[in-house]
Amino acid sequence: MVVALALALAACGTSGAAPEAPPTSAVPVPADGEVITETVAAPSLANNMLGDPAEREIAVYLPPSYASSDARYPVVYFLAGYEERISMFGQHTDELWAQMLTPGKLEFIVVEVDGISALGGNFYANSPVSGNAEDFLTQDLVGYVDTTYRTIPEASARGLSGFSMGGSGTINVGPAHPDVYDGVDGSRVYLYGEGWNFGEVADNRLFTQATQGQLGGTGIGTFSDRLRDAVRGGGPFDEDPRVQGFGSGAYSDPNGAPVNGTEAEQLARAQHQADLVRLGLAGNLRDFSFLASDGQVRTGAEIDYNGRPAGYAQSPEEVITYVDAHDNETLFDALTLKLPTDTPMADRVRMNTPSLATTALAQTPSFWHAGADLLRSKSLGRNSYNSGDWFNVLDISGQRPPR
Repeated sequence: MVVALALALAACGTSGAAPEAPPTSAVPVPADGEVITETVAAPSLANNMLGDPAEREIAVYLPPSYASSDARYPVVYFLAGYEERISMFGQHTDELWAQMLTPGKLEFIVVEVDGISALGGNFYANSPVSGNAEDFLTQDLVGYVDTTYRTIPEASARGLSGFSMGGSGTINVGPAHPDVYDGVDGSRVYLYGEGWNFGEVADNRLFTQATQGQLGGTGIGTFSDRLRDAVRGGGPFDEDPRVQGFGSGAYSDPNGAPVNGTEAEQLARAQHQADLVRLGLAGNLRDFSFLASDGQVRTGAEIDYNGRPAGYAQSPEEVITYVDAHDNETLFDALTLKLPTDTPMADRVRMNTPSLATTALAQTPSFWHAGADLLRSKSLGRNSYNSGDWFNVLDISGQRPPR
């Protein structure tokens, strides 16, 4: 799945005649701006095989000065992700709002739209099944917004961005319509995704998958579970989460859990985990050679990872190195589960640091879960996307009172 792509919009407001007044059903928003939610006609979606309605709900953000001026504004169109409905001040738009609401920054209108269909999402593509969603974006929606709001009705004043499925829509629709959207250059966008090999399409069962080891030479990155599992220990779906790893005390600080095996088994596992870490630091390349823990010089492809070659990349940018992310336990919570229960806090902090260092020093793009350097905890929760701020709040200042 393609991640969010935010693209810069270069334009400035100029005065001009105002079109007819926009709808008035609005809700309060920060910084004295205004969000209007409305349903717009979508003739391009008519007669689709799913029977989905030929209309779309959109949310339109109007900047603070909109109500008191006759200026025209550039527009950023934000495409929601798969199965996501519009949520103007919801997840995935924090960076966009932070840039827009900073004093002295250019003001612009934001239009959010979703790609919901009876199948979950239309991927903002033209299809007889779900309707011509690309045409809706480039014709119906832009035409409606330009005639309803005080926009700068030029391609140079329109930007396109999105999350997940919306990111896919951005890089597919934008470059194909330079007469509608400005600044969308797919050749300058770094693409990366999960790249896992599982489910009904595993092992290229239905078609050739964009998975680890099958993207050599494309420059497209995939998340690497090799270094992640070696550092944390075990995997995200272990029945017993106390399997220890390179960063969580394997062999050196045994937690006593039977799942870790005998002392000899713990040593052998720790040595193999060290191989995976060395390989990961070097880009997880399949052809990279190094002295492995068995005393032999081996390539990355010759190092084992659960029955598969550990090294799979042709070039470092084809790998995303990480040790924790938004799903599964945070690094600190994983260490809480895996380290001996009597481990002092000072030692927990020290073990958190080299675990993160494997990501920071790897010769690949580095992915950090926000707050990992601050020992962020989600109370051992594995998947907190819908758990609210009690679990998910991130206090960079460190001043928030304990919960």
